[in-house]
Amino acid sequence: METPQNRPWADAPPEVLTVVIGGLPCVADRFRFGAVCRRWHAAERRLPQPKQLPWLALPIPSYPEATHCTFVSLPDESAYELPFPAGGGRARYCGSAPGGWLVVAHRERGNLLLNALTGATLPLPHQATIPYDGHPVYGAPDPEWNLSEAYIRKAVLSAPPDDAPGGGGCVVAAIVNKHTLAVCRPGQSSWRRLERRSMEVAEIEFEDVVFYEGKLCGVDAREFVHVFAVTDSPDGQLVLTRARAGRAGSDHLWPRPERDVERDDLQREVPLRFLSRYLVVSRGRLLMVLRYARADRTYSVIRRTYSFRVFELAPSAHNQQRLGWAERDGLDGEVLFVGGSCSMSLTASDYFRGEADADCIYFTDDNFHVASAARRELPCRDIGRYSMRDGSVSFLDVQAPHNSRSPPTWLYVSN
Repeated sequence: METPQNRPWADAPPEVLTVVIGGLPCVADRFRFGAVCRRWHAAERRLPQPKQLPWLALPIPSYPEATHCTFVSLPDESAYELPFPAGGGRARYCGSAPGGWLVVAHRERGNLLLNALTGATLPLPHQATIPYDGHPVYGAPDPEWNLSEAYIRKAVLSAPPDDAPGGGGCVVAAIVNKHTLAVCRPGQSSWRRLERRSMEVAEIEFEDVVFYEGKLCGVDAREFVHVFAVTDSPDGQLVLTRARAGRAGSDHLWPRPERDVERDDLQREVPLRFLSRYLVVSRGRLLMVLRYARADRTYSVIRRTYSFRVFELAPSAHNQQRLGWAERDGLDGEVLFVGGSCSMSLTASDYFRGEADADCIYFTDDNFHVASAARRELPCRDIGRYSMRDGSVSFLDVQAPHNSRSPPTWLYVSN
């Protein structure tokens, strides 16, 4: 009797490959499967990508020859190592976008969009093309950093880039030196900065930015939200200008939230209180998230989160023609991910079984600038989960140091 010859895995029937792919719920494993050969890649592309919770991208290793970075998946906290461009140890994360994209800044090599899952890259202009605005850089990521250089603190994308030249026309907006904004498209030679003469307020410290309803919105340290338009000039360059905020008390900004006095008094009783502000788009609505932290008992120079408050931009209860901030006690079944480099909102039922994680806020460690100012490595201790339902805080056991160059950030794994 003739023994049938075993066929190599590269020639496995499509139905067999489909069964194998179905047993790979992790997006990283799916990409590795598709990288084996063209036939496997085609089989992987035919199946819908599983929904995956954001990964926590840990700080990039500080040594220059670093070639891999570590990512932690939720909720099982499994760790994955993925390749990183050579010399990446002197780089840092500034933001992320759906599909596995990271905004990476490198003082010597320049800036780029990096797809952590596929390895694809798109060039971004160097920060040296941003005119210095006269403000000193606080917490710059390099001891030799020239304090008259532009420093990109955070970057957001108007849409995920694609394989078309220039990333398909997506716009990258960045907070520069905390006091101004700049925009570009992948592949362009320079950033275009918001001109100081267009600013009606002399001193604005931006804490977060987000694209919302076609406009760029930025929240400052006083909790005012400024609105900007990004347009194209005749020479093909981007132009960043003030825009009308719509139904608001001012043409160019939304007023700060009116906070409950009694709740604010309780917050003031906490010694060494710190407050961070984030903007998140959730189900088409703009949220302002306030994060409260206190000094850590073990490392007094860093912070530990203990509470959050969430406000939604909505028609005023007194005048439906005007917009204002209404405080929310829950998230309507959403789960938020916030941090100094990236913030997002997801529907909990799409990713979690049951409702235990609905109305929760996951947060990354924002002590990066404290570590930078201290010029030393500090442990990432302020990464965890806050429940809007009962006010409880639980921390993730993540073993990673700040490297004084790169903060941890959330990575959109799914599209």
